[in-house]
Amino acid sequence: MSESQKKHNLWFRAKTLVKNIRKNGLKEVTGVISFSLFFMMGLVMLGACLFAGVAAVIIAKWQQYKTQNSDVAEPAAPQEPNNPIVAA
Repeated sequence: MSESQKKHNLWFRAKTLVKNIRKNGLKEVTGVISFSLFFMMGLVMLGACLFAGVAAVIIAKWQQYKTQNSDVAEPAAPQEPNNPIVAA
């Protein structure tokens, strides 16, 4: 195969590639962009769900901590001894 034959084949392949890109380029670019957008939306939703789950656990633990500390440090009402009332 001569050097000019190789250049001709390479040039022919380049022309064919450019023609295919012109013919199907918009559809392929649209497909890549839509896939990228849906993929990014999925990642954002996954991150939001993980963040909400972690926030819910932290809030629940904080409420539990506040409840335990308020019971020990500040009792709601002093307990009256249960003495029977005796009539004199």
